[in-house]
Amino acid sequence: MPSVRVLFALRVDAFRRIGGDTVQALKTRDALQSLGVYVDLTTDLNAPFRGYDLVHLFNLVRVHETFWFARRAVREGVPVVLSPIYWDFDQVERRWEEGLLSLALSILGRDMTERLKTVARIVLRGERNVAALVQLVYGYRRQQQQVVAWSSCLLPNSTAEQQVLGRRFNLRNKLIAVVPNAADPLFAEGDGSRFKQRYGLDDFVLCVGRFDPRKNQLRLVEAVGNLGIPLVLIGSAAPNHASYYRRVTSAARMVRPPALILGPVGVRELADAYAAARVHVQPSWIETPGLASLEAGLAGCNLVVADVPPVREYFGDYAWYCDPGDVSSIRRAILQAWESPPRLELREHIAKNYTWERAAQVTLEAYREVLGARSDES
Repeated sequence: MPSVRVLFALRVDAFRRIGGDTVQALKTRDALQSLGVYVDLTTDLNAPFRGYDLVHLFNLVRVHETFWFARRAVREGVPVVLSPIYWDFDQVERRWEEGLLSLALSILGRDMTERLKTVARIVLRGERNVAALVQLVYGYRRQQQQVVAWSSCLLPNSTAEQQVLGRRFNLRNKLIAVVPNAADPLFAEGDGSRFKQRYGLDDFVLCVGRFDPRKNQLRLVEAVGNLGIPLVLIGSAAPNHASYYRRVTSAARMVRPPALILGPVGVRELADAYAAARVHVQPSWIETPGLASLEAGLAGCNLVVADVPPVREYFGDYAWYCDPGDVSSIRRAILQAWESPPRLELREHIAKNYTWERAAQVTLEAYREVLGARSDES
């Protein structure tokens, strides 16, 4: 089969507000290109699809741009492959969200709440693009269902994600390939002493991730508060969660020693931070499974993670698990990980099973199956 030509189409703010979907797309693109696949990447809602064999979309949670790209692709006769990066948040989001959003979820339900969030993007962020406007008319749930229906293949990051998709959407006769998330090998090469010297640290607990209620840093700070263990938090305030960030920073000043909060750092400094940390904690309400945990584990950190299915699937018995809603549970897991020697087998587990090269191989096989099936039909 000649070289496959693929267009990766991402949300319009993928590079202004970098998230896991951005990283997954970029790393997958690089690894696919090393396999001889021609890959372009766009955030332009009107990017031309002519000349591409496939359009690969990312993110079924923030769905309005995904829907727009998928509808265009179907109308132009280009097959769609979807990396959903999906979880059904309905059962847990009401527990972590606070204020107006929590009230909206309780009273209005998911579909109307998502429409209100789209209105906020239009009014507050100026995202006056056609994809956002279409969602207001079409509806959030309906868009998700239609994108799944239009997709020739789904590429979830875990079998747990696949099962959740199956409960929410009709996947009968749908081609599905589980593509593992991954960690860049450079995170095994950090200089921990350089990071410790720069910030005057010895051993410490690290948490990497944007500041928002889903990531649960506030409970983490409360859990570490009376342990006397240094805590370092790396990340920026998530959009629309500046007040949560202020609450975390206020609480961080009250613990002893005060937690060190750093903004976003470069990749090399992040690798150094992972190498320096004794324990990395990601007590998120849900992850699929969370790039930071994979990166930290590859660097040699002991991991504390929330006990949710995708995370269990990736880390098995190599990590310490906690209930993200229970401060005492987070505290117990941190102490157990802190007092245990490094689990070097975790590094080997990640290096063997969760690489971008493996992710690209599975992705390319899925592309070929989609194109082969399409050729058989014509």
